[in-house]
Amino acid sequence: MSVIHVPRWALAFMAAAGPVVGRDRVPPPPPGIARANFDTSRASCTAFYRYVNGARLDRTAIPAQFSSYGIGRQMRDRTEALLRLARRAAISQQEGLWR
Repeated sequence: MSVIHVPRWALAFMAAAGPVVGRDRVPPPPPGIARANFDTSRASCTAFYRYVNGARLDRTAIPAQFSSYGIGRQMRDRTEALLRLARRAAISQQEGLWR
């Protein structure tokens, strides 16, 4: 297995490029508490979990290949997308050296 070294300037450039919609680029996670996830139709004192997460649960579909879906899976997907970008950048830079 070969190791691909990506220059720091390339990583900085990719990080500064920002999120773009697509398979390989994912938007950054929202910071803090997202009030958009609250289901205010529920009583917070009787169904707190549903009150805090209800809207997110209603609009988030669990992918068929997974039994659950949450922040751990989202972080893994984001990391894989960033690594894929870094690998492609390194390969394209390496191909440029061979021409």
